[in-house]
Amino acid sequence: MRASRSGKAFTLLSILTARLNRSFLLLPLLVSLSGLCCALVVIGWGAALEDAAGRLFPAPDIQTVRSVLSTIAGSALTVLSLVYSLTLVVFTLAAGNISPRLLTRFAEDTMIQMTAGILAATFFYAVMVLQRADTVPPSLATGVAVAWSVGSIAVLIVFIHKVATRITMDEEIGRIGASLGANIDRILEEAEDEDPTDGKADAEDCRPEGEIGRLLAARSGYVAAVDLETLLRVASKHDLFVEVKAPPGQFSVEGCALASYVGKPTDEALRTMRGAFVISRQRTPEADLDFSILLLVEIAQRALSPGINDGFTAIAVIDHLSAAFARILRRRPPSPLTSDDQDVPRVWLENADISRLLATAYHPLRRNAAGNVTVTLRLLASLQSLAHVARPQYRGLLASHVRLIAEDMKAAEANPRDQEDVLSLCREILESLGEGDQAEPA
Repeated sequence: MRASRSGKAFTLLSILTARLNRSFLLLPLLVSLSGLCCALVVIGWGAALEDAAGRLFPAPDIQTVRSVLSTIAGSALTVLSLVYSLTLVVFTLAAGNISPRLLTRFAEDTMIQMTAGILAATFFYAVMVLQRADTVPPSLATGVAVAWSVGSIAVLIVFIHKVATRITMDEEIGRIGASLGANIDRILEEAEDEDPTDGKADAEDCRPEGEIGRLLAARSGYVAAVDLETLLRVASKHDLFVEVKAPPGQFSVEGCALASYVGKPTDEALRTMRGAFVISRQRTPEADLDFSILLLVEIAQRALSPGINDGFTAIAVIDHLSAAFARILRRRPPSPLTSDDQDVPRVWLENADISRLLATAYHPLRRNAAGNVTVTLRLLASLQSLAHVARPQYRGLLASHVRLIAEDMKAAEANPRDQEDVLSLCREILESLGEGDQAEPA
């Protein structure tokens, strides 16, 4: 058996970095410190840079220098407050009109964080140099301040454009779809060698004989990620076989099993394995494919609600979901088994259950689209597209979703011609999947 590589990139450090990237802390702080560093350079090396600054900038008097620096400092602080206020307004609009779960994605936007950081850096520079205005060459002090101001205005213009596009429904759906595709490529990394089992192995076939122990959760929360490298290292060192029971995205209750194991680990090994499970108060998209899928499904459900009835938004969601699923279904089924260097099975981690992922998207979309023939037809069209690119082992899954749509349409009180349009497309898809005899549900 080959060793699965899916999930090995998710370590505690990578998850911590991802969490910091989603906050208005790390990047704004680092960028704002550049303003302080620039001020220290101007104050410390002002005399050495005076001649070069004099050739680039005019040399104003000391009162002009103080006036310029105080004006820039006050303006930068005012605009910084405006940026945060505008960001909160955009967050509120997005949460109300699109989805509350979008706030996590908005917070990790690099452009928004950069804007706040550069405005803070401009303020810090102006305030620091203003205190030593009498010892700094006037041309250098004002010239660098003007440069920071021009840069701040340029970034502010880009920021306004950015937030204007972030509250556009189709644009945000496209961003989520692209993010989902990137997560799929990272989590379901294709192995170089063919897997002889083609993903059909079962945990019981790989589990060695012996007493089965349970690794219990120390606290409740969502499993944000599982550090596969740590589990593999501990399992190899202590001759264990570890089967993960709480994959990324699952809510784990304190005292319930995170994993089971065969072997005799030490107390230290158990603590290390427990530390490989990153428990969080909320779900995150880094190692959890369901998160982005559920986010898109939620947008479609809100659009199909009676109060909104926006079928075209639901169609956009279906289109991007079909593009994401095409990336999954054209691959070999990912092997959940990871072996050590001696090819001994060590860790069983079901990082992506294809059947569950399809059900996560198509079951709620099918139920909410009931009665909306336009959306139902697009849902079938997406399944038809997937049928053309899916590997043979996935055809049964696709056919089951097509049959469910056909059954719902036959049970609905719909216009006979609409009903026939839907059922005709169902028959066509099932025939392309090699299951044409099951096109008509009982």
